[in-house]
Amino acid sequence: MLTEESAERKRYPKKSVAWYTVLVLMFAYAVSFIDRQILTLMVDPISADLNLTDTQFSLLHGLAFALFYSFLGIPIGSLADRKARNRIILWGILVWGLMTALCGLAAKFWQLFLARVGVGVGEAALSPAAYSLISDSFLPRERTLPMSIYTIGAFAGVGIAFVFGGWVVEWTEQNGDIWVPIIGQIRPWQAAFFIVASPTVLLAVLVFFITEPTRKEVISTAKSGGSIRQVFSYFFSRRDAYFLQMLALALVAILVYGAFSWAPAYLARVYGLSPSEIGTKFGLVVLIATSLGMLSGGFLADRRKSFRDSLPHIKLSMWATLLACPLILAAFWIQSLGAGVVILLLGICLYFLSFSVVLAPAYLQAVTPNEHRGKIIAIYLFLVNLIGLGAGPTLIAIVSDNFFTGPDAIGKAYSVVAFIIGLVAVVLLAIASPQTTDESVDQ
Repeated sequence: MLTEESAERKRYPKKSVAWYTVLVLMFAYAVSFIDRQILTLMVDPISADLNLTDTQFSLLHGLAFALFYSFLGIPIGSLADRKARNRIILWGILVWGLMTALCGLAAKFWQLFLARVGVGVGEAALSPAAYSLISDSFLPRERTLPMSIYTIGAFAGVGIAFVFGGWVVEWTEQNGDIWVPIIGQIRPWQAAFFIVASPTVLLAVLVFFITEPTRKEVISTAKSGGSIRQVFSYFFSRRDAYFLQMLALALVAILVYGAFSWAPAYLARVYGLSPSEIGTKFGLVVLIATSLGMLSGGFLADRRKSFRDSLPHIKLSMWATLLACPLILAAFWIQSLGAGVVILLLGICLYFLSFSVVLAPAYLQAVTPNEHRGKIIAIYLFLVNLIGLGAGPTLIAIVSDNFFTGPDAIGKAYSVVAFIIGLVAVVLLAIASPQTTDESVDQ
């Protein structure tokens, strides 16, 4: 005779199938971040070839990618709530892989800008569908750890992008211009884009074999709705569960993406580190610190008494962000610390900031019924990427260009912006009201 727990578990895929899904999606997330992050290791060579200021470069790294990534996420999230999520991800991979390669053909600012837009379009298909797939592959009380592991892919991708990208950039620079059949002569930074685009071929094959699970925790047909207007109506009807939390975490994303965008340039300009040195040292610290941070956040959140209890998600994010803020100021204002200590301090900051990265999606999945999960995650990603990635690096560059001078200007600008915005995020998380899942959802 089946126990209640074993009967419930039979509704979900086998553990081997579920974990294959998580690991492949984690790999996909890692590759996506490598493709979007490689740009930050080539600030100076790209800026020199295309005659760009820091503000213009920030548009390539942030706004060009984030604009369509953010806006397309919502309709793609709506599609993920109705159609096969594994196929949506597959098509997204093919698009962003192609557009990353096209970055390597850019010879002008606007060409690189449009190619970066295309990368954002493709990558917009991943997370709304991925979080929904993971939710339907694991029991509710077991979801935070798989989501943590999936999200580790993002920061593993950043770390790998710095480590691998640093080697690629240095290798291409040492070999000078490269002649490619049909294309002709290309610059070293252009060759780097072709190299990092190549893993998407293997990734597409792996995603093809992901099994689409049945949808769980669906509310009654009478209450469900698939249109964008209906999901925004649902969002505003439960704004206490979403608005302040999403806004605060979008502000925290400015701190994260600001570090990823400008720390490599700061280390090169102030301490004279080469791309391979930055990649190896900063990349490994990012990889280790963020992975430990997300696993820690997932572990601590899963120790709550009930998966309906969302309090740990909010409070853990608040305290972790508060601890990171003063460390950011120290890292960029005390130059006598040396490059090694600065990188270590950044690693500790990213450890704490990565709590929010994994706790936010887990919280949103816990308080949202199945048929709205893809769209709610898409709204969250819309805010995080438009504010954190789109506006954040550009805001920092504008502050640097207008209020600071010297090689350390970008670091001081980042620290000031991050400290102020981080404290605002802490206040918003302090006054946000943790919520429970809609009681009409069949748990």
